Amino acid sequence: MVASETAVAGFTHPNYRFKVEGLDDRWKIMVGEEAGNVLPDASLVAMRIGGIYGGIVVEPLGDVDPSNYIKLLVSNMTASLVDPEFSETETLEYKGKDARVVEIDVKVNGIPFHYRLLAFVHQGFGYQVLTWETTAKSGGGHGKEFFDAVEIVEGEITAPPVVALADSNGIGRRVHQGRFESPVFRLAVRPAEGWKLMSETELLQQTDGAEMGLKHDGLGAYVAIAPEHAAGSRREALEAAMLEDVTASVGDGGEVLEPGRFEVCGREVEFQRFVVDAGLPLRMYQGLFFEGEISYKVTAWHFEQRSGELAPAIQEGLGGVSLLTAEEAAAIGTDLAKVPDHQSAVGPEFSLRGGVYRDFESGVVWRKPDGFWRITSGDQATLNNSVISFQAEELSHGLYLQLVSESAEDWSEEDYHVAVLSNFAPEEGFGEPVSFDPVDVDGKPALVSKVSQDIQGMTMERFVVTTVRGGFGHQMQFWSWGDGVKGTPELIGKCVAGFTFPGETLVKTEKSSNTYHDHRVGYRISLPGIGWRIREDMDPTIAPIGSSVSCTRGRESVMLMGLNINDSRQAQATMRAIIENMLKINYDRASNSGSTESSTVIKGATAKVMSFEIGDRHGRAITFSHQGVIYLMIVDAGQPAAAEKLSKAVIGGFDFLP
Repeated sequence: MVASETAVAGFTHPNYRFKVEGLDDRWKIMVGEEAGNVLPDASLVAMRIGGIYGGIVVEPLGDVDPSNYIKLLVSNMTASLVDPEFSETETLEYKGKDARVVEIDVKVNGIPFHYRLLAFVHQGFGYQVLTWETTAKSGGGHGKEFFDAVEIVEGEITAPPVVALADSNGIGRRVHQGRFESPVFRLAVRPAEGWKLMSETELLQQTDGAEMGLKHDGLGAYVAIAPEHAAGSRREALEAAMLEDVTASVGDGGEVLEPGRFEVCGREVEFQRFVVDAGLPLRMYQGLFFEGEISYKVTAWHFEQRSGELAPAIQEGLGGVSLLTAEEAAAIGTDLAKVPDHQSAVGPEFSLRGGVYRDFESGVVWRKPDGFWRITSGDQATLNNSVISFQAEELSHGLYLQLVSESAEDWSEEDYHVAVLSNFAPEEGFGEPVSFDPVDVDGKPALVSKVSQDIQGMTMERFVVTTVRGGFGHQMQFWSWGDGVKGTPELIGKCVAGFTFPGETLVKTEKSSNTYHDHRVGYRISLPGIGWRIREDMDPTIAPIGSSVSCTRGRESVMLMGLNINDSRQAQATMRAIIENMLKINYDRASNSGSTESSTVIKGATAKVMSFEIGDRHGRAITFSHQGVIYLMIVDAGQPAAAEKLSKAVIGGFDFLP
């Protein structure tokens, strides 16, 4: 044993005046960007061996009752999670503060999680102290260890220094040398002093479809911009829709105020000002302007208690927004078109990687055409529509594709098509469907109809393509705003051509005496020699987002696990570091002489290799990442030479699947 059960080094936040200390060395403390990669906006995150987390989020709030604060947090979680279940809110004293606590049970990508969220107010700042773990592991009391370790430190709270968002490439957008750039929408943002860009994860949680977001942690102010194509009559429709959204948002507990004006991109823009009741009153600002055939909906918000002092700060934040020239946008777009598609997701019955979506339950595959396609699947897709398999948007054309796959045993092509069209009801503004000639989809005719819908003061056309394969009905729906799909027939044709229907031949895994293929997670492994026993270990906490397989032969064993982390690359790097840290702690405890580390390259991916010795067993733990999946190999053999030989053979026999 080279490590003892000692306390992990504590941490005191110099600005938010809290500390965490007294956790044993089964915990790892993360702060700054590393913490934010695990929990957006977190100042600190702690993880315990066994997958138990604790986190602290602090935000400017004003003089607010904690009962109203917890209502706001519950409202936010209700909007961002799929079917969460909340306990009754309880009142308690926590570290000398009047606090509120609520417990939440929810499934995230099929994995059940249990959260405990505690909130209080200190010096006008809201503090969230929370723990979470998978339901299968809850009840162990380790979350209490984290709550007990948190203390409030005397001293005045101050705003922390701004840490710029790291450069990164996304689908049709990037952060380059500290500036956000979206070539499709010709949008550029260099944050003003005190402001910083939101990460893609924060955008998903804080905004509804925004392309870019800014936040000021010291003031609790936010700005989001949602551009979209707005040719023809779409302009008037968007203006009317924004006013309708304001009325709907205000509801019964809010208030509509006199409009105000902010300068954005060198022009003065009128902003609707209003207050919404979201547990706490929020002051909202919403404006709309146009450049060519693109609209820009700008939304800003902060807590109403600080409305008098924050309007000038909102203007400062908007001062960093500008529009790219056509030449700049073209050059950036060319660069981004060369960047590999990093979107990835794994669910119980589907996978997305490299621009290819696979549904193993219904036997359908879609390969995206060229373009800037943003693809949503799993919980992210079903949050707004519970029946769809995935949704894709091509940014340059504003074209949307949505797939629904459902049981259609004993249905004919014609009957299924008619049944799908019956969902487009006249009372929802849909007109009479217009039929077109069938189109070939993967070697078989599919039926096509166009349905027009009067919505938001304009007519939108939706093309519906259906086919029945292997007892499943598949409906592919295409639509866009503005001039509809009239300008995109070629792209729609390419989208349809991207569908194939392998049916039952599309399998998640295949194995033989010495090989294992995981088509869902995306890898294959060939083991040396013969005589291996290969067994899938589907832990319920792993199965929804990955897989684990154990291979044994005599005294030799190989365990391979792949976990999809459907998040930013920074978050994936953080999670990999967490796994490696936990492995090192475990091996240093159990190993005769501690673990040693080296590096290697596995099919282009940089890997860390940890060597360990436990009793008369020698082994290697190997970690690496590829296309959103974190891989862990544990190779175990008798003597050191045998362990080295086996690990080299396993590495040589590993490959990624397209």
